[in-house]
Amino acid sequence: MKSIVEVLKQYWPELMLISIVALYVYLKFIRRGGGNK
Repeated sequence: MKSIVEVLKQYWPELMLISIVALYVYLKFIRRGGGNK
């Protein structure tokens, strides 16, 4: 069993990239569709 720290160190670049892309898409979606509720 790997510890959580080891897994995070191994997959940190992928996690950061996914987080940045997800945040960008989220903000873009909010700005585009924020007016309609």
